[in-house]
Amino acid sequence: MRAVVVATWAIGLVVVATAGRAGSEPLAQFAAVQGEVRWTRASGHATAQVGETVSVGDRIRTAAAQRAKVLALDAAVLDIGPNTEVAVDELGTVADAQRLAFAIRLFQGRVILRVTPAFARGASHCLAETGTASVSVPNGEVVVRYEPDGEFTEVVVLSGEAEVTAKVEAVAGGRVRLGEGFAVRVPKGRLPQAPAQWGLERARQYAEGIELFGTGRRDGLNVLHPLTLGRLLDPADTPVGRSARGRTAQAPQRTLPEEMSADVYTNTQPLEVFRAFPPGRPLTGDVRVDF
Repeated sequence: MRAVVVATWAIGLVVVATAGRAGSEPLAQFAAVQGEVRWTRASGHATAQVGETVSVGDRIRTAAAQRAKVLALDAAVLDIGPNTEVAVDELGTVADAQRLAFAIRLFQGRVILRVTPAFARGASHCLAETGTASVSVPNGEVVVRYEPDGEFTEVVVLSGEAEVTAKVEAVAGGRVRLGEGFAVRVPKGRLPQAPAQWGLERARQYAEGIELFGTGRRDGLNVLHPLTLGRLLDPADTPVGRSARGRTAQAPQRTLPEEMSADVYTNTQPLEVFRAFPPGRPLTGDVRVDF
């Protein structure tokens, strides 16, 4: 592992860090893409592709029916909904200090930030800036919406917590902390409105349509399933009432894949088909029906 750290001394120590991890692993990359998502980087305009590296300064724009998912620092996931434009302002890590930094600017639309507790340590931070507010997410899942026409920011916490600060002069009441199931709106030039307790059901409904499951390609929806990633399974995806101890004679039970959702069976194309039509390549040719 190697790290490159640039430090600037002012009234205290400010560290701006860019770190390389093992090998040449990128700090952030597209984990899923649906549609021709527009991606602006230093080298010019491009269409986002799964696996490509995302860097500081990159700008991502989706249209209707387009979505994207970015994995950052192996500790945060950014889901970008339709009709959304976002830029990466900060992306870095200092391994020795266990410091992570991920910051985005939301110009319009909706995003979901999913953050691990790693961002709650020390000087680590995960931020989303809009035209009217700054949203800090130390852990959990948070929806951030910004409407440039109406000039307001809306923040909804699905899990964990978030701190929302209005972009007005520093006065009492300019910052609020939200817990699970709470929401707040911040109009331009004004303090945050009183937080409202929506509850998880309404909060989840608000987030619908943002998250992209799978990679958005022909290789199926099971690519990002916890089972294939080696992560802990949700209790809903585990067999019920199965125990290795004290088992008595009984009728055969369904296997684990049978107990899971149908998504795990989507990646079933034969090997020769996979080789002939790699994921992401559009299908061509004619269809002939004989009678």
